[in-house]
Amino acid sequence: MVSSGEVRNRLADAIEAQLPLDEFEDWFVQQSWNVHQSKDFDLQRLVFAIELWLAERSSGHLDDDGLLRELRTVLSIVPVNIETEAGPIAVKSGSSSSFTLLPVPGLQMPLSGRSPVMAFGLPALPQSTH
Repeated sequence: MVSSGEVRNRLADAIEAQLPLDEFEDWFVQQSWNVHQSKDFDLQRLVFAIELWLAERSSGHLDDDGLLRELRTVLSIVPVNIETEAGPIAVKSGSSSSFTLLPVPGLQMPLSGRSPVMAFGLPALPQSTH
């Protein structure tokens, strides 16, 4: 199965015009078709985000420039996982000055009150309704 590093490297090549978008899409579809079976949630998030923007292009809602703009955004998000006593928390960062804490799917951990999130001096997030 493809790794998030491989996807990010190929995506960077496409964004830098070292790989044509159509070739990236062909490679991506072949390599990521079964990513839903992976336990790597960062890989899943990455693949699903790319799939969304490729679908927007295919349906005519995005031109190539718009697609590249959105893919740059996807590539700029670097996930970090924090292991706590209560379980893992994913941190999704787009810059050095801001970040978002996300509960790891399948983890039953309240992110309110005196959660591990508060240990970082950050406000607790509301429970997801998903």
